Amino acid sequence: MCIRDSINAEYGEPQHSSNMGCGGSKNPSTFRGSGYHKNVCCSRRTVKQGECCAVWDGDGDYTLTEGPARLCITNSTVTFLDRFVADQGEYLKIRYRDGRKEHLRGPCAQFEDPMEHTSIEVLPAISLDAFETVVVYREIGRSNDGAKVPTQPLLIDQVIVDGPKSQRATPVTIAASESVEKRLVRGPTVFIPAANEWLHEFCWHGNDPVDKGRLIKGGLNFTKLKTVPAQLYYNVSDVRTQDDAMLRIKLMIFYHIESIQRMLDSTSDPIGDFSNAVCADVIRFVSEHSFESFLQQTNALNELDNYQTLIQRAETVGFVIDKVVFRGYKASDHLQQVYDHAIQTRAEMMLKAEQAEQAEAAEDLRLIKKVQRAEKERELEVSQRNHQIALDQMRHQHDMQVAKEAKQVEIEATRNEYNERLTYIDRLAALKAVDLTQVIMSENQKDARVIRVEDGQKSQTHLHLSS
Repeated sequence: MCIRDSINAEYGEPQHSSNMGCGGSKNPSTFRGSGYHKNVCCSRRTVKQGECCAVWDGDGDYTLTEGPARLCITNSTVTFLDRFVADQGEYLKIRYRDGRKEHLRGPCAQFEDPMEHTSIEVLPAISLDAFETVVVYREIGRSNDGAKVPTQPLLIDQVIVDGPKSQRATPVTIAASESVEKRLVRGPTVFIPAANEWLHEFCWHGNDPVDKGRLIKGGLNFTKLKTVPAQLYYNVSDVRTQDDAMLRIKLMIFYHIESIQRMLDSTSDPIGDFSNAVCADVIRFVSEHSFESFLQQTNALNELDNYQTLIQRAETVGFVIDKVVFRGYKASDHLQQVYDHAIQTRAEMMLKAEQAEQAEAAEDLRLIKKVQRAEKERELEVSQRNHQIALDQMRHQHDMQVAKEAKQVEIEATRNEYNERLTYIDRLAALKAVDLTQVIMSENQKDARVIRVEDGQKSQTHLHLSS
């Protein structure tokens, strides 16, 4: 083994074999970073493409080499630099040793140079939807990297209009003081703040994860302000009625932001303002009613007219109250039991009254139906009788017509018979040898036994008949 190989083996430089060619790393695909730190007496180092090597020699001079390169190093300290990469949705936050800051929008890459940089961070860009807004503050008088920018002095010439020229004030030079400007960035967009910019952090009251009707301070912490309508669950506790009943009123508040600028200028916690204002409105409303009266007027808690304090405060801080929904109430256990018992008793009484009313209604309906049925039966009977009378009349008329026709036929037959008889008699009468009277009498007495006694003298004649 030669001297170079022994030195390389001692200080960690890999030995080169015939199958490694000119390479100087056991794993050429691995890039070295700040974890690689060596004190080299005499050696060579290969800096691959994609790596960056920092070398401090014995005199303290600093040399930075970015690959690909091959270095000969003697009595030096060697370290490799970390490489930070940001894609399209990220940016690099770079802090310099002189106090400056710089933000580089991706896609980009940067080696962390220990001589220039304190730290480098890869941070995600701020993605904003169409209904999201961020409040950005910017320090005027400094560049994007944080360095102070010299400003021109302002000359203020104060003039006394009515005085002589000699009385004019001497021009005074006033340096422009550094200040902060505020702007709104609305979505949809991808926002990357400059080095001299920072975002407003909102810290509002928020719902308790355990009890959604309870608000806790600092429950909402965010930087993206949503401008879409939102809702808030809130319970107003320890509210007393006129008769000293303790209640908890459950509400749901629907609202939307109207002016972000007015909100930033007027309040730091609009949700806390809403809770205080709605407490005042609910306490005023409940204190004007007894417990029974409150139960009858609960629907009024759904009307915005009873939340004037809330509406005015929301308008002051740049919000609009769309609707307030009454979700119910909670009384003490004893009061609730008494009220539940009263409700149960009232419900039983109402049920009995309804049952009685239903029975009476059923009886009335039965009677009405009975009367209607009797009326229909009477109408049916009258109709049947009228029908029977009509049938009898028709039958009687038919019988009379038949009898009349029969009588006519009989009369006609009798007339014909009499006519024939008269003709016969007339013919007999024409015969002188025939005694017409005797003929008629004999014909009429055909079936009778006639005993005739003809005696011209008056004598006593006795007739004895035996059966």
